[in-house]
Amino acid sequence: FTLPILFGSLLQQLYNTADTIIVGHFVSEDALSAVGTTSSFIFFVMAIAMGFSAGNGVLVAQYYGAKNEAEVRKSSSTGIIMLLFMGLIISVISFFIARPAYTYFVAVPNSILELTIRYFQIYSFGIIFQYGYNIFSYILRAIGDSAATLYFLLIASVLNIFLDLFFVIVLKMGVDGVAIATDISQAISFVCAYLYMVKKYPIFRFKFNEFVC
Repeated sequence: FTLPILFGSLLQQLYNTADTIIVGHFVSEDALSAVGTTSSFIFFVMAIAMGFSAGNGVLVAQYYGAKNEAEVRKSSSTGIIMLLFMGLIISVISFFIARPAYTYFVAVPNSILELTIRYFQIYSFGIIFQYGYNIFSYILRAIGDSAATLYFLLIASVLNIFLDLFFVIVLKMGVDGVAIATDISQAISFVCAYLYMVKKYPIFRFKFNEFVC
């Protein structure tokens, strides 16, 4: 049960790592430095998602163990709304704060400043999918299914590497390409986790008016 959780956490960090390696090898040292510079902010954003999702998962697990279906549905829907809303807000904030943050707070060198800002701003569009994936994965873990979302994340991570290579080598898109590839991969893991959850577990088949805060 624990090993898929550990590997899942590592795979979520693989997105940025793969982006860094590929642009460093096929684009330039400046591109490598630009993408690598964003890793601390990306880890911070991901830690928030994992923390809130884990907290919600504790509640879901308690109610699931007590066989209280009504509260499982209520706490799950609350967690989904909360994480998607947080993901949307943080996506917007990340996009607009990128320039002042990397210009003044981190003081990125001028030689890589624009590349760093562009990568992080494009990456920020996928944050909502990252948050959505995390809440779905922690809900599934709460009911004892820790492996399924790992498989989806593994597929998305491999897809991210192939898309990175395609956008960088074939389309010559540089840091923009690897950021777009990451957003697409995160969106796919989000959709797969949601479809799996609602298809395999009828308890999570919510109607729109059943979502509660």
